[in-house]
Amino acid sequence: MKQFFMTTDRLGFGVWTENDLDLAATLWRDEDVTRYARDGGPFTDEEIRDLLRRETENQNVYGVQYWPLYIKETGELAGCCGMKPSERRNTMELRFYLFRKYWGQGLGSEAARRVISYAFDMLKVKTLIARHHPDNSSAAKCLSGLGFARTEDQLDPSSGLVSPTYKLIKGYQG
Repeated sequence: MKQFFMTTDRLGFGVWTENDLDLAATLWRDEDVTRYARDGGPFTDEEIRDLLRRETENQNVYGVQYWPLYIKETGELAGCCGMKPSERRNTMELRFYLFRKYWGQGLGSEAARRVISYAFDMLKVKTLIARHHPDNSSAAKCLSGLGFARTEDQLDPSSGLVSPTYKLIKGYQG
């Protein structure tokens, strides 16, 4: 049975390690996942190694990453959800990506709610930001439902796209 450091009703959060290259490749080579991660299609082997290195580094240095998400009942990888440090003080950036077979089931919102709670309650983060691919209207709806307010369109350095940007401030009831 897989070990999870954090769970929701349906999901378990794992931690990427340098030994997870094959697992990470299944996620980042998937055309539906990468369609909204960036323009340019699935990641190359070299890009996947770099992504995994960054994720493990973020975990070691900051205690966060885009953690792998598993369906608790089956142990199957469903996607990833988590945070990365932002250039702004007391701010993290939230992201989540799911395989197509899990779209429309509320798993993205479920995972994001747990990460938001972890950020505010455990890490004492004051502000979360989130971005999504400009064509991903489902992500816009999800972020609004989670309480994020759209603030601006901004260049997303990880995708190279000008993306809608959102903010959620701890304790703010907008």
